[in-house]
Amino acid sequence: MRTIWCENSLERMWGLFLYFESEPIAKDYLFQSYLQVVNEKDATRLAFDNTHKFIYFLKQGVSYFKSAQASELIVRPLLLYYGFTSLMKAIILSKDPYYPRTTTVLQHGITTRKRKKNNYVFHEDEIKVQKNGLLPHFAEVVLQSPLEIHSKYKIIDLLGIIPELQESYQLMFAKKTMLQINWDDLQSKHIFTYKNLKLPLSSPEVSQIIHVIQSYGIQKECILFTEQDFTITIDPSDSKDTKDSKCRFLDQLVTDYKGNRYFYYHQKIVMTDEIITYNMVMYILGMLCRYDTELWGELLFTFSSSDMYIIEEFLQLSMRKFPNLILNHLFDEKLVFET
Repeated sequence: MRTIWCENSLERMWGLFLYFESEPIAKDYLFQSYLQVVNEKDATRLAFDNTHKFIYFLKQGVSYFKSAQASELIVRPLLLYYGFTSLMKAIILSKDPYYPRTTTVLQHGITTRKRKKNNYVFHEDEIKVQKNGLLPHFAEVVLQSPLEIHSKYKIIDLLGIIPELQESYQLMFAKKTMLQINWDDLQSKHIFTYKNLKLPLSSPEVSQIIHVIQSYGIQKECILFTEQDFTITIDPSDSKDTKDSKCRFLDQLVTDYKGNRYFYYHQKIVMTDEIITYNMVMYILGMLCRYDTELWGELLFTFSSSDMYIIEEFLQLSMRKFPNLILNHLFDEKLVFET
């Protein structure tokens, strides 16, 4: 994790995107990446062929974001969604030199109900993963963690794995799904501690936390609870299986844009890359904006939907967080922008 100090986080991020708009830099970046999948001669040729396409994907994505920042709320989700897809295409192209191999990968890759029910409630809507398209291709090529075809995700669950929304989520839905943790050095005996838990040991919430931790292969005896905090401990002399469980568990931690780490304990998490989460939620908002304009207008302007509170916060957060997530992939490290 690398901290970048700046006066304005967004402007600093746009500056880093500008770095990749240099043709020699973009070409060398693609060449180095393609060496992982093809020989040097082909990497040279493919990097040359794809440089302009890579730059234009990034430029278009940044332009969508800047337009969204200046836009009215009624069109903002659509601009942001297409900003998401342009930036994701640039990342895919950096890993897959032949992208797009077929027209099927140009589809969205996810779908939702075409006709919304009466008394539509945003957080009850759901996303279904399709076999082909941008999102499943991104998961397979970039994350190397394919999405399960035809799997479904409820919006309320997707919102629950975004750490920056936890306070609003708890206010909206009267439940908490994440704990902010202190993570010690990986060589340390302690994996993490959570302070000021303030839960009775007999609480169902404590049982749920233990159950989810154990689902990653960590033994119950490694988990120490008091009424004030809890600690997961891995002794250096523990077996390889226990250490592997620790690594699997650490892979499930989610980081906010300030670098704080969170543990999702509502259930065993099904995916940890926030780009997937953001894309799914923004897809529904973008499709509402484009194809269900009347319903979207009613959500915005009639004050009848309690969901608008968390929708507006999600849109605001997306403009700050999603470019950061893309830069993490471009630089292959987690970047934290501190003002």
